[in-house]
Amino acid sequence: MIIINLKCGLGNQLFQYSTGKAIAKMKGTTLKLYKDPINLDEEWFGLDKFVEELDFISEDEVDFFISGVKKEKGLINWFVDFVRKNRILLFLARRLRSSKIIKLPSSDGVFDNRKVFLEDDRVDWTLSFRKDIFLVDKDCFLRGFFSSYKYFDFIKEDLIEELSTLKVPLSDIGRDVKSHIESVNSISVHIRRGDAVSIDEVSLWYKGIINREYYKKAINYFLDRIEDPVFFIFSNDMDWVRENFNLPENYRLVDHNDADHGYEDLYLMSCCQNNITTGFSSFAWWAAYLNRNPNKIVLRAREACGIEKYNYPEDYYPADWIVVE
Repeated sequence: MIIINLKCGLGNQLFQYSTGKAIAKMKGTTLKLYKDPINLDEEWFGLDKFVEELDFISEDEVDFFISGVKKEKGLINWFVDFVRKNRILLFLARRLRSSKIIKLPSSDGVFDNRKVFLEDDRVDWTLSFRKDIFLVDKDCFLRGFFSSYKYFDFIKEDLIEELSTLKVPLSDIGRDVKSHIESVNSISVHIRRGDAVSIDEVSLWYKGIINREYYKKAINYFLDRIEDPVFFIFSNDMDWVRENFNLPENYRLVDHNDADHGYEDLYLMSCCQNNITTGFSSFAWWAAYLNRNPNKIVLRAREACGIEKYNYPEDYYPADWIVVE
């Protein structure tokens, strides 16, 4: 049994689910899903809109599994146990570690890495692809972001077959947008605002990588190569787009979805013939990856992220995506 920890937004959940499914298939075993009690608000959960059958495992079952694979007891083991069982302490510990106010011990050495694979809990943690994941046992708990296509690209066709159709009905406006997308030479443009503007660390993901010049060059790339392109603009801040973005001549603002229906935006972007991605945005990444057009053109930035430990473009972007110079 492979247990995959689900956390953060829809794009991250898709990375995690796909990694778990790939490892479970490789090991010839089943996949169980665990909702992280700290890092997955119920309002963020959207995986059920793309996956028909989800097999969840409870917190008690995860605790039982982890307690059974721990190495010999010791002070660090006791500390990790104590913090994990107290949600307030666990929340504070993660905030302290991420803010670098204090160095807390990681669980390196606490667990057998073949049984409990914690991509995001190493002192030297980065987002580079870790091929040692393929050495885990067929019974293993996986936790991390797994933001690389290399974790699951060997089951790409299976994933696209499963994830490229919505498991819930489109809204009336969504059906109209999809019909429009399918009738023209459509290109999705994703503009991330929200926390990418309001939270300092998140804004650093995009600084110097995704900016107006990037979008200008990407749009011009298609204007030079595609006959009568129509650009479908998706954003979580359409007011800013209307007031500040240099919109191309033929465009449509897809502005009917609120945060609870963001999954429609991801699906509709994946229906476009071609895609302009948004650096470290896993949301735009998955729309492009799930695009079933065999002749699709996907544009990407040269770098993945403005923070060095997250910036592994060769691991993050599929090799056939085109760099905007």
